[in-house]
Amino acid sequence: ISESLVTGASAINVDHARINADFAASRYSDANSPIRVGERDPVRMTIRVPEFRSADLSARIVDIAPTSPHVGQPMAITVVVNNAGSSDAEFPAVSFIAGAASPYDIQTIAPAGWTCQTRVNPFLTYVCTAQRLAAGESATMTVQFTILPTLAGQTFSFAAAIHSQTPDLDFANNIVSRTIAPLAESDLS
Repeated sequence: ISESLVTGASAINVDHARINADFAASRYSDANSPIRVGERDPVRMTIRVPEFRSADLSARIVDIAPTSPHVGQPMAITVVVNNAGSSDAEFPAVSFIAGAASPYDIQTIAPAGWTCQTRVNPFLTYVCTAQRLAAGESATMTVQFTILPTLAGQTFSFAAAIHSQTPDLDFANNIVSRTIAPLAESDLS
């Protein structure tokens, strides 16, 4: 049985077919009998699938401000996540990795119904979750942080990814990333 078939099912029922191939007809049509009629009765499974569920999720960066950031300067990156359907995305999660931020400095502005928290697991990850992202719906999130001074003259990556418990048949557009090269502070002394 395919996982997509079972996860998209509206009802699953398992029972015995009650064929009575070897024995008398004493329990032949008694659906309430807990006793199997024959030792070779097959198991019957009924799966009701109203439709195969799938969500076409995507993420894209729509704004980076400032466009030429300096170390020690606040930065904001706006990401839009979208569900092009055909089903609602159950329990969507959007993960952000900002290689230039301190775990105590990152904040996310997310729509109502989304909860965000920091996770430190070899990389600093900020994760926002919700109960549902409806088909045809988008959510805009802005990640704000201050670029660490140690990144002067280097580059860092920012990435965002979306996934959910609803199957997505195309993962190619679920992840977006940018490489950012912060400028060093000017020494005017």
